[in-house]
Amino acid sequence: MSINQCDKRELLECNEECYLLGILATEQETYPTIGDTQDAVAIMRNSDFNNIIFYIKSLTYEPTPISYSLNSVMQSDYYVGIDVYQSQSIFDSSYRLTSDINKKISMVRQKFENKLILFKPKINIKEVTEKIYKNLDVIATEDYVGLNLNMEFMYVPRIDISNGEFEKRLLNEEYIILKDYSHYMVTSPEYILCGEYLYTNFTKWKRVENKNKLWCHMGNNIKKIKLDFKNKDVRKKFIIGTKNLEFAERIYLENDIVEKLKDKFEIVMNTVQFNFDKIENKSIETQEKKSFIDSAENTEEIEKINKPQEDNTELKFLQYLKEYTIENELCYDEKDLYNFHLSVKTNPLTIIAGMSGTGKTRLASAYAKILGVEESEDTLLILPVSPSYTEPGDILGYLNNINKMYMPSETGLVDLLVHAQNNPYKMHMVIFDEMNLSQVEHWFAPFISVLELEGEERKIKLYAENVMCDNKDKYPRYIHLRNNIIFVGTVNMDETTRDFSDRLLDRANIVVPQKRTFISLKIQKEENKGRKTIRNFRNKYSFSQYKIWINNEKTPLEAYKDEELKFLDDLHELIQKYDYQKGVSFRIFNRIGSYLNNIPKINEDEYLISREDAFDIQIKQRLLTKIRGSEKQFERLIGILKEMEGEPLNSELYKFFNSAEAQKISHFRLTKKEICRKAKELSMYGYTS
Repeated sequence: MSINQCDKRELLECNEECYLLGILATEQETYPTIGDTQDAVAIMRNSDFNNIIFYIKSLTYEPTPISYSLNSVMQSDYYVGIDVYQSQSIFDSSYRLTSDINKKISMVRQKFENKLILFKPKINIKEVTEKIYKNLDVIATEDYVGLNLNMEFMYVPRIDISNGEFEKRLLNEEYIILKDYSHYMVTSPEYILCGEYLYTNFTKWKRVENKNKLWCHMGNNIKKIKLDFKNKDVRKKFIIGTKNLEFAERIYLENDIVEKLKDKFEIVMNTVQFNFDKIENKSIETQEKKSFIDSAENTEEIEKINKPQEDNTELKFLQYLKEYTIENELCYDEKDLYNFHLSVKTNPLTIIAGMSGTGKTRLASAYAKILGVEESEDTLLILPVSPSYTEPGDILGYLNNINKMYMPSETGLVDLLVHAQNNPYKMHMVIFDEMNLSQVEHWFAPFISVLELEGEERKIKLYAENVMCDNKDKYPRYIHLRNNIIFVGTVNMDETTRDFSDRLLDRANIVVPQKRTFISLKIQKEENKGRKTIRNFRNKYSFSQYKIWINNEKTPLEAYKDEELKFLDDLHELIQKYDYQKGVSFRIFNRIGSYLNNIPKINEDEYLISREDAFDIQIKQRLLTKIRGSEKQFERLIGILKEMEGEPLNSELYKFFNSAEAQKISHFRLTKKEICRKAKELSMYGYTS
């Protein structure tokens, strides 16, 4: 296994800076071959001293260096504890003086079984062989009712300052210190305790480079709720790890607090007057922040402030998506992968189109794989569309009026939607495979309108309000479509499929990945040899984490420059000359703006996709898809392309995108190529699609 020096340094730093919560991994089918038996507690093989080992499964997100760099090359997710390396507080003298091996195994089981285990990762790397060991140091254990291996606990950092001071720092974008929650954690803080209040609904966090416990919140709409920690039922739900870090079960936080008590949350407001001198004098601002940091935690010995860095988990996600597709011989350009991701996170429906056999479904499945949604956990559904689908009931189901039972369709769609409604913290994904084998507008009709709505209005009706349903507890009358569901479709463009209506095209991003050459795939596979594999990638992204990647701070209108607004107005007028039902609608305008706002930054000056490329991609995907019709209607707009000619003849649209004004905005290479394709269709068939 190969770990580079940077990853190695970060792995070793995790030993000191990170805490995890876990459970003894009992009754598993297989264990690593370190013990002499396949048990959660066993005698260590090849040990001269009969050391006892035990396997711990983490119930919390693991630190980024472990989840991204280490787990991908390890045979198992488990942490391996060795009795002789644990502290006296865990195994006291009575244990250490025991010579009976079976009794020792029993004592270890009794110590850890059915207990929550607070531990620090202890990653050991042998200098000569570079062999890596995923060990741990147990800090403490605690009883917890109903404990099982499928539970998921959230980190809840606690900050020891007044609520007023904490809120002022959050809203004024000042630095805070989370002493036991470092930047190595996979997710930015989703919950923070201060006094008796729980804070959540954070927008975006920035980090300070090389200062692993400094955080700066960007944005507002933070919410808080007062919790009664004197109530035993509340107190026992929060596991105290350290003075500065607690844990709570995710389902308790998301369902019992955020969802059930949503009416009791308060919006955090800044009651302190802003220091306008600070706005005018940046040096004062920097000095104030530095002074705060120095006084807040002198053990950090912070001498200066570095510029905050944005959460980079999105870039890491995309890097793994790229590597996974190469590994699985999906020959797509990385820009197409980034475009697909951007389309998914800024649009309610994304459709992958292209010729048959190019891996459209596999691309969507790869995205699901890296996101961590799985069919076995009811968070992923691949739904093959049948030509027989003619109405919503074919994919949803129907109410049986005889036995008063709702009968879900065998597609499984309703069950996934219900699961997503009941598990708002988990990401879900539906892939409609070959969705245009039947007329999409017929069977997908309820979704087309509902996906445009927000909040509580975003719901699907399963049956009428005035009828009885005996299994309504399982299948309620309405299912709320939360933002934790991703809808993706795949389509082939051939004689067996149906065209999309403008109504659907107006709401969907049509992504047409460019198939790369086979020789480029071979070269890239060769380059990828020797790099660490990610076949064992097991990280799961929560909705809270995915939501951080979506930038809602700027409105779509704010995404545009003045010259771009004029460009879109002129383009709209040009298309309207030939069909007043087509053009740049407000929906398309907003979606393109949202796309531009959400391109991830690589660094301060560089974006993952350049603005010029993004504009080109969006015009092709969102606008040209709607220009379809006969030669008589569109000959002058699109033009005619003879077989050997490079540019279409008499094409107003091509000339528009080739103009000096348009070229200031983008090169429009993809757009002009698509216009040429449509012009050639017109010349050959008298119709373009």
